[in-house]
Amino acid sequence: MLNQHLRIPRPRGFTLVELLVVIAVIGVLVGLLLPAVQSAREAARRMSCSNNLKQIGLAHHNFHLAFRKFPDASEFIRDDATNSNVLRSTWPVALLPYLEQDAIQDGIDNVDQFGVRGGIFGDANRELVSTPISVYQCPSTPGNHQFVGYWNQNGGAGWRGDMDPSKVMATGDYMRARELQYDDGTGREIIKTALYWRDEARFRDITDGTSNTIMLGETAGAIDPYYRGRQLSGDDPLYNWSRDRLIWVGPWASYKHWRMRNHSADGRTRFAGTCLINCNNTEAQPYSFHTGGCQFVMCDGAVRFITESIDITTAVNLFGREDRQVVGEF
Repeated sequence: MLNQHLRIPRPRGFTLVELLVVIAVIGVLVGLLLPAVQSAREAARRMSCSNNLKQIGLAHHNFHLAFRKFPDASEFIRDDATNSNVLRSTWPVALLPYLEQDAIQDGIDNVDQFGVRGGIFGDANRELVSTPISVYQCPSTPGNHQFVGYWNQNGGAGWRGDMDPSKVMATGDYMRARELQYDDGTGREIIKTALYWRDEARFRDITDGTSNTIMLGETAGAIDPYYRGRQLSGDDPLYNWSRDRLIWVGPWASYKHWRMRNHSADGRTRFAGTCLINCNNTEAQPYSFHTGGCQFVMCDGAVRFITESIDITTAVNLFGREDRQVVGEF
Protein backbone atom coordinates (compact mmCIF):
# COMPACT_ATOMS: atom_id res chain seq x y z
CA MET A 1 0.00 0.00 0.00
CA LEU A 2 1.38 3.32 -0.98
CA ASN A 3 2.31 5.74 1.72
CA GLN A 4 -0.44 8.29 1.59
CA HIS A 5 1.81 10.80 3.37
CA LEU A 6 4.49 10.73 0.61
CA ARG A 7 4.61 14.13 -1.05
CA ILE A 8 6.27 15.02 -4.33
CA PRO A 9 8.54 18.08 -3.71
CA ARG A 10 7.71 21.13 -5.71
CA PRO A 11 10.47 22.97 -7.55
CA ARG A 12 11.61 25.90 -5.46
CA GLY A 13 12.42 29.30 -7.09
CA PHE A 14 14.38 32.31 -5.90
CA THR A 15 12.86 34.53 -3.32
CA LEU A 16 12.84 38.26 -3.98
CA VAL A 17 15.61 38.80 -1.45
CA GLU A 18 17.82 36.16 -3.06
CA LEU A 19 17.23 37.66 -6.51
CA LEU A 20 18.21 41.10 -5.30
CA VAL A 21 21.38 39.69 -3.72
CA VAL A 22 22.35 37.96 -6.97
CA ILE A 23 21.75 41.16 -8.96
CA ALA A 24 23.86 43.12 -6.46
CA VAL A 25 26.71 40.60 -6.70
CA ILE A 26 26.62 40.71 -10.50
CA GLY A 27 26.68 44.51 -10.37
CA VAL A 28 29.74 44.48 -8.13
CA LEU A 29 31.53 42.01 -10.40
CA VAL A 30 30.77 44.09 -13.49
CA GLY A 31 31.95 47.20 -11.66
CA LEU A 32 35.23 45.48 -10.85
CA LEU A 33 35.65 43.98 -14.31
CA LEU A 34 34.81 47.01 -16.45
CA PRO A 35 37.83 49.14 -15.46
CA ALA A 36 40.10 46.15 -16.08
CA VAL A 37 38.61 45.67 -19.56
CA GLN A 38 38.95 49.37 -20.34
CA SER A 39 42.52 49.34 -19.07
CA ALA A 40 43.36 46.34 -21.25
CA ARG A 41 41.85 48.02 -24.30
CA GLU A 42 43.81 51.22 -23.68
CA ALA A 43 46.99 49.19 -23.23
CA ALA A 44 46.38 47.62 -26.65
CA ARG A 45 45.66 51.02 -28.21
CA ARG A 46 48.78 52.50 -26.64
CA MET A 47 50.88 49.61 -27.97
CA SER A 48 49.46 50.18 -31.46
CA CYS A 49 50.25 53.88 -31.16
CA SER A 50 53.79 53.05 -30.05
CA ASN A 51 54.19 50.76 -33.06
CA ASN A 52 53.10 53.59 -35.37
CA LEU A 53 55.77 55.87 -33.94
CA LYS A 54 58.33 53.09 -34.31
CA GLN A 55 57.47 52.72 -38.00
CA ILE A 56 57.62 56.48 -38.55
CA GLY A 57 61.01 56.64 -36.86
CA LEU A 58 62.36 53.81 -39.02
CA ALA A 59 60.93 55.50 -42.11
CA HIS A 60 62.92 58.62 -41.23
CA HIS A 61 66.04 56.47 -40.92
CA ASN A 62 65.46 54.80 -44.29
CA PHE A 63 64.79 58.15 -45.94
CA HIS A 64 68.06 59.43 -44.49
CA LEU A 65 69.85 56.35 -45.81
CA ALA A 66 68.54 57.10 -49.30
CA PHE A 67 69.02 60.89 -49.36
CA ARG A 68 71.61 61.53 -46.64
CA LYS A 69 69.19 63.79 -44.81
CA PHE A 70 65.80 63.63 -43.12
CA PRO A 71 62.73 64.65 -45.14
CA ASP A 72 62.10 68.39 -45.19
CA ALA A 73 59.21 69.53 -43.05
CA SER A 74 57.53 71.01 -46.11
CA GLU A 75 58.39 71.90 -49.69
CA PHE A 76 56.90 74.71 -51.72
CA ILE A 77 56.89 75.39 -55.42
CA ARG A 78 56.56 78.77 -57.10
CA ASP A 79 53.52 79.34 -59.27
CA ASP A 80 54.62 81.99 -61.75
CA ALA A 81 51.11 82.38 -63.11
CA THR A 82 49.81 83.68 -59.78
CA ASN A 83 53.15 84.87 -58.38
CA SER A 84 52.71 82.87 -55.17
CA ASN A 85 53.85 79.70 -53.44
CA VAL A 86 51.87 76.48 -53.12
CA LEU A 87 52.60 73.48 -50.94
CA ARG A 88 54.30 70.78 -52.99
CA SER A 89 55.00 68.13 -50.36
CA THR A 90 55.31 67.53 -46.61
CA TRP A 91 57.27 65.03 -44.55
CA PRO A 92 54.28 62.65 -44.09
CA VAL A 93 53.88 62.56 -47.88
CA ALA A 94 57.61 62.08 -48.43
CA LEU A 95 57.62 59.07 -46.09
CA LEU A 96 54.78 57.18 -47.78
CA PRO A 97 57.10 54.91 -49.84
CA TYR A 98 58.95 53.97 -46.62
CA LEU A 99 55.73 53.07 -44.79
CA GLU A 100 54.42 50.55 -47.33
CA GLN A 101 51.94 53.11 -48.66
CA ASP A 102 52.98 52.88 -52.30
CA ALA A 103 49.42 52.71 -53.57
CA ILE A 104 48.63 56.10 -52.08
CA GLN A 105 51.98 57.47 -53.21
CA ASP A 106 51.26 56.34 -56.76
CA GLY A 107 47.92 58.11 -56.66
CA ILE A 108 49.42 61.52 -55.99
CA ASP A 109 49.02 63.91 -58.86
CA ASN A 110 52.16 64.59 -60.90
CA VAL A 111 54.28 66.84 -58.69
CA ASP A 112 55.39 68.80 -61.75
CA GLN A 113 51.80 69.98 -62.04
CA PHE A 114 51.36 70.96 -58.40
CA GLY A 115 52.15 74.59 -59.16
CA VAL A 116 49.24 74.94 -61.57
CA ARG A 117 46.84 72.53 -59.87
CA GLY A 118 46.84 73.99 -56.40
CA GLY A 119 49.62 71.99 -54.77
CA ILE A 120 48.93 69.04 -52.54
CA PHE A 121 45.60 70.53 -51.43
CA GLY A 122 44.40 71.31 -54.94
CA ASP A 123 41.36 69.66 -56.50
CA ALA A 124 43.52 67.08 -58.27
CA ASN A 125 44.51 65.61 -54.88
CA ARG A 126 41.16 65.57 -53.08
CA GLU A 127 41.18 61.78 -52.83
CA LEU A 128 44.72 61.76 -51.46
CA VAL A 129 44.12 64.15 -48.56
CA SER A 130 40.82 62.49 -47.62
CA THR A 131 42.34 58.98 -47.40
CA PRO A 132 42.99 57.88 -43.78
CA ILE A 133 46.54 56.64 -43.11
CA SER A 134 46.40 54.30 -40.12
CA VAL A 135 50.11 54.64 -39.31
CA TYR A 136 49.57 58.38 -38.80
CA GLN A 137 46.64 57.90 -36.41
CA CYS A 138 46.75 56.95 -32.73
CA PRO A 139 43.89 54.57 -31.81
CA SER A 140 43.55 56.25 -28.40
CA THR A 141 42.49 59.51 -29.99
CA PRO A 142 38.71 60.11 -29.90
CA GLY A 143 36.71 61.13 -32.97
CA ASN A 144 36.54 59.86 -36.52
CA HIS A 145 39.89 61.28 -37.71
CA GLN A 146 38.42 63.50 -40.37
CA PHE A 147 36.71 66.84 -40.85
CA VAL A 148 35.00 68.70 -43.66
CA GLY A 149 36.04 72.06 -45.04
CA TYR A 150 39.51 73.24 -46.01
CA TRP A 151 41.26 75.84 -48.11
CA ASN A 152 42.15 75.32 -51.74
CA GLN A 153 45.78 76.32 -51.93
CA ASN A 154 45.53 77.22 -55.55
CA GLY A 155 48.22 79.88 -55.75
CA GLY A 156 45.76 82.68 -55.08
CA ALA A 157 46.19 85.55 -52.68
CA GLY A 158 47.62 84.54 -49.33
CA TRP A 159 48.60 81.09 -48.18
CA ARG A 160 45.18 79.53 -47.98
CA GLY A 161 43.31 80.42 -51.11
CA ASP A 162 39.55 79.93 -51.14
CA MET A 163 37.67 77.89 -48.56
CA ASP A 164 36.10 74.71 -49.94
CA PRO A 165 33.31 73.66 -47.52
CA SER A 166 32.97 70.22 -49.15
CA LYS A 167 36.59 69.10 -48.95
CA VAL A 168 37.13 66.10 -46.65
CA MET A 169 40.43 65.97 -44.76
CA ALA A 170 41.80 62.92 -42.92
CA THR A 171 43.71 63.88 -39.79
CA GLY A 172 46.97 62.71 -38.22
CA ASP A 173 48.17 62.56 -34.61
CA TYR A 174 51.96 62.85 -34.91
CA MET A 175 53.87 66.09 -35.17
CA ARG A 176 57.44 67.31 -35.58
CA ALA A 177 58.49 70.28 -33.47
CA ARG A 178 60.34 72.55 -35.87
CA GLU A 179 61.88 74.42 -32.93
CA LEU A 180 61.35 74.95 -29.21
CA GLN A 181 60.78 78.50 -28.02
CA TYR A 182 61.49 78.39 -24.31
CA ASP A 183 61.32 81.13 -21.69
CA ASP A 184 62.29 80.30 -18.12
CA GLY A 185 61.63 83.84 -16.95
CA THR A 186 65.00 85.23 -17.94
CA GLY A 187 64.31 85.63 -21.64
CA ARG A 188 63.10 83.74 -24.68
CA GLU A 189 65.43 81.21 -26.26
CA ILE A 190 65.09 79.33 -29.54
CA ILE A 191 66.33 75.76 -29.23
CA LYS A 192 67.06 73.75 -32.35
CA THR A 193 65.14 70.48 -32.38
CA ALA A 194 66.27 67.30 -34.15
CA LEU A 195 64.34 68.25 -37.29
CA TYR A 196 64.89 71.98 -37.13
CA TRP A 197 62.97 73.50 -40.01
CA ARG A 198 65.49 76.10 -41.22
CA ASP A 199 68.21 73.53 -41.95
CA GLU A 200 68.48 70.26 -43.83
CA ALA A 201 68.54 68.02 -40.77
CA ARG A 202 71.03 65.14 -40.72
CA PHE A 203 72.24 62.65 -38.16
CA ARG A 204 75.50 64.55 -37.89
CA ASP A 205 73.58 67.59 -36.60
CA ILE A 206 72.34 65.68 -33.55
CA THR A 207 75.47 66.16 -31.50
CA ASP A 208 73.74 65.50 -28.16
CA GLY A 209 73.28 61.85 -29.16
CA THR A 210 70.44 60.12 -30.96
CA SER A 211 69.25 58.25 -27.86
CA ASN A 212 69.03 61.53 -25.91
CA THR A 213 67.15 63.57 -28.51
CA ILE A 214 63.46 63.44 -29.39
CA MET A 215 62.62 63.13 -33.09
CA LEU A 216 58.84 63.55 -33.01
CA GLY A 217 55.83 62.69 -30.88
CA GLU A 218 52.10 62.85 -30.41
CA THR A 219 50.02 65.96 -30.93
CA ALA A 220 46.66 64.28 -31.00
CA GLY A 221 43.01 65.28 -31.12
CA ALA A 222 42.81 67.64 -34.13
CA ILE A 223 40.67 69.36 -35.09
CA ASP A 224 39.14 69.76 -31.63
CA PRO A 225 41.11 71.84 -29.11
CA TYR A 226 42.01 70.14 -25.81
CA TYR A 227 43.54 71.78 -22.77
CA ARG A 228 44.76 69.67 -19.85
CA GLY A 229 42.43 66.79 -20.65
CA ARG A 230 39.37 68.91 -21.34
CA GLN A 231 37.86 69.70 -24.72
CA LEU A 232 37.25 73.42 -25.09
CA SER A 233 33.68 74.59 -25.57
CA GLY A 234 32.79 76.88 -28.44
CA ASP A 235 32.31 79.87 -26.13
CA ASP A 236 35.79 79.61 -24.62
CA PRO A 237 37.93 82.70 -25.45
CA LEU A 238 40.70 80.43 -26.78
CA TYR A 239 38.44 78.24 -28.92
CA ASN A 240 38.58 80.05 -32.27
CA TRP A 241 42.32 80.74 -32.01
CA SER A 242 43.06 77.11 -31.11
CA ARG A 243 40.81 75.56 -33.70
CA ASP A 244 42.22 77.73 -36.47
CA ARG A 245 45.69 76.33 -35.78
CA LEU A 246 44.42 72.77 -35.50
CA ILE A 247 42.66 73.01 -38.86
CA TRP A 248 45.89 74.34 -40.34
CA VAL A 249 48.05 71.41 -39.18
CA GLY A 250 45.38 68.78 -38.46
CA PRO A 251 45.39 66.89 -41.80
CA TRP A 252 47.98 64.11 -41.97
CA ALA A 253 49.18 65.50 -45.32
CA SER A 254 49.64 69.03 -43.99
CA TYR A 255 52.74 70.67 -42.54
CA LYS A 256 52.66 68.61 -39.30
CA HIS A 257 55.36 70.83 -37.85
CA TRP A 258 55.11 73.94 -35.75
CA ARG A 259 56.82 75.70 -32.90
CA MET A 260 56.63 74.25 -29.40
CA ARG A 261 56.54 76.44 -26.30
CA ASN A 262 56.44 76.10 -22.52
CA HIS A 263 53.09 76.88 -20.92
CA SER A 264 51.40 77.66 -17.64
CA ALA A 265 49.99 74.76 -15.60
CA ASP A 266 46.53 75.15 -17.16
CA GLY A 267 48.02 75.21 -20.66
CA ARG A 268 46.45 78.55 -21.53
CA THR A 269 49.41 80.93 -21.32
CA ARG A 270 52.56 80.58 -23.41
CA PHE A 271 56.03 81.28 -22.00
CA ALA A 272 54.64 81.41 -18.48
CA GLY A 273 55.33 78.12 -16.73
CA THR A 274 56.89 74.69 -16.64
CA CYS A 275 54.29 72.68 -18.56
CA LEU A 276 55.55 71.16 -21.80
CA ILE A 277 53.67 67.84 -22.17
CA ASN A 278 49.86 67.48 -22.26
CA CYS A 279 49.33 71.22 -21.73
CA ASN A 280 47.24 71.60 -24.90
CA ASN A 281 47.18 70.16 -28.41
CA THR A 282 47.59 73.37 -30.41
CA GLU A 283 50.50 73.87 -32.80
CA ALA A 284 53.24 71.27 -32.03
CA GLN A 285 52.58 70.88 -28.31
CA PRO A 286 53.05 67.22 -27.21
CA TYR A 287 49.58 65.94 -26.35
CA SER A 288 48.09 62.47 -26.07
CA PHE A 289 45.06 60.64 -24.71
CA HIS A 290 47.19 58.22 -22.70
CA THR A 291 47.02 58.70 -18.97
CA GLY A 292 49.88 60.68 -17.47
CA GLY A 293 52.11 61.35 -20.43
CA CYS A 294 52.90 61.18 -24.11
CA GLN A 295 54.80 58.89 -26.47
CA PHE A 296 57.81 59.98 -28.49
CA VAL A 297 60.20 58.36 -30.91
CA MET A 298 63.83 59.18 -30.25
CA CYS A 299 66.36 59.83 -32.98
CA ASP A 300 67.79 56.33 -32.53
CA GLY A 301 64.35 54.85 -33.33
CA ALA A 302 63.40 53.90 -29.77
CA VAL A 303 59.90 54.81 -28.57
CA ARG A 304 59.68 56.29 -25.08
CA PHE A 305 56.71 57.19 -22.89
CA ILE A 306 57.52 60.43 -21.10
CA THR A 307 55.40 61.57 -18.18
CA GLU A 308 53.79 64.99 -18.14
CA SER A 309 55.36 65.62 -14.74
CA ILE A 310 58.91 65.44 -16.14
CA ASP A 311 61.27 68.14 -14.95
CA ILE A 312 61.05 71.01 -17.44
CA THR A 313 64.81 71.32 -17.76
CA THR A 314 65.14 67.63 -18.62
CA ALA A 315 62.32 67.90 -21.16
CA VAL A 316 63.91 70.92 -22.83
CA ASN A 317 67.25 69.13 -23.01
CA LEU A 318 65.57 66.14 -24.66
CA PHE A 319 64.26 68.33 -27.47
CA GLY A 320 67.51 70.19 -28.03
CA ARG A 321 69.77 68.49 -30.54
CA GLU A 322 72.97 70.44 -29.91
CA ASP A 323 72.68 72.24 -26.58
CA ARG A 324 75.39 70.10 -24.96
CA GLN A 325 73.30 69.74 -21.82
CA VAL A 326 73.26 66.56 -19.79
CA VAL A 327 69.88 64.83 -19.90
CA GLY A 328 68.59 63.85 -16.47
CA GLU A 329 66.59 60.77 -15.55
CA PHE A 330 63.25 60.47 -17.34
